[in-house]
Amino acid sequence: MIGETIIILVLLLVIIGLVYQFMFDIFLVTLIGIIVFYVIFLVIEIILWRKRNKTNVETKEEVKTVESPKEELKVEEKPVIQEDPDINRLKDFIKKNLDQGFKENIVRVALEKQGWAKDKVNIAFQELNK
Repeated sequence: MIGETIIILVLLLVIIGLVYQFMFDIFLVTLIGIIVFYVIFLVIEIILWRKRNKTNVETKEEVKTVESPKEELKVEEKPVIQEDPDINRLKDFIKKNLDQGFKENIVRVALEKQGWAKDKVNIAFQELNK
């Protein structure tokens, strides 16, 4: 964006220089000033880019050094019991309907009529009653 602005300024100065040829000295000084400014801008951008890359490399090295000491931790592995999402949906449905005042047997019949397996319905009710 700054580069585009500089290019536009240079083009404007060229046009002004062509229109006002007698002001060539002012035109030349302004053009040289813009070029010097652009070079300084590029040098600052390069310096900042190098600093950003250095800090990125240092943070990556710090992460590596933190991860480097590998100690074996012995943790007892417990069997992972995966919850059935159907049971969770059933529990939510059952709880909502019981809170609305429906009796347990009516909720069971409704679920079985909707095609839910009887064993899943029983499991959901057992988990809710725990």
